[in-house]
Amino acid sequence: MLDYDDYQCLLSELDSTVECAEAHGILCGILSLDSNSHSSDWLGLEDKPLCQLFAQFLAESQSASHADSRQGAAVAKLAVLHRETRAQLNDMNYDFSPLLPQDSETIALRTQALSLWCQGFLFGLSVSGLKTLDALSEASREIVEDFNAIVQLEEPCEEGDDEESAYMELVEYLRVGTFTLVNEHSLPAKSETLH
Repeated sequence: MLDYDDYQCLLSELDSTVECAEAHGILCGILSLDSNSHSSDWLGLEDKPLCQLFAQFLAESQSASHADSRQGAAVAKLAVLHRETRAQLNDMNYDFSPLLPQDSETIALRTQALSLWCQGFLFGLSVSGLKTLDALSEASREIVEDFNAIVQLEEPCEEGDDEESAYMELVEYLRVGTFTLVNEHSLPAKSETLH
């Protein structure tokens, strides 16, 4: 299982313009309104051939072992993250968590990543075509407004139980809020039928 730091390295290898938390937030925002999206917008890649390679890996469900270059392997692993995130968001067991730094990192770094995740999520919603909050239910509108408030959070100066508790509550709120938006606005993911 790859973790936050691994994915951050993959994005750096590909000269992505976004940080890992923001990229995952963008992906989740896109998938919240369009669970069938194959967009590579969330990766922040300027290189069109890499975007095409991502689409190929996503469509063919190939793994990094099929990649013929280091960059290809990085793109393949990010395609796996896309597929896994989509599956988690459509899973009724609610087995989803925002991709954020490990708990061993400082609370300031984790809070910054939390803010970037929310910023990415909001961008992902707009990429998916959300132009106005009027298109959302009252519950979803409140969640989007709360995510926007989290973007404005100041990083805590101190480490402590209160800060940890507040951070964990916000992470849980992101989970629940994301599922609320997915459940209200996303079409069911296309499933393959076997005959």
